Amino acid sequence: MSILCEHFRVEMDVVDIQHTRVEKFGENKFQNRILLIYDGIHYDPLLEDSSTKQRSVFPANDDEVLARALVLAESEKSK
Repeated sequence: MSILCEHFRVEMDVVDIQHTRVEKFGENKFQNRILLIYDGIHYDPLLEDSSTKQRSVFPANDDEVLARALVLAESEKSK
């Protein structure tokens, strides 16, 4: 992940469903972040679907999207 975040010049935050935690790569180095959901086997990008568009890149200082990702992880964990 560290190599990929440097290559793409984006913070990568991995939301681990099994442990409901976030691992951050490239923190405080880039303006944008992407979120990846990790289920113990696969990594999937987190997409936000609003009424106007879909997006997968978020401002690095947007902690609201990170909080919503943790709620999603908790929900998925309970399934």
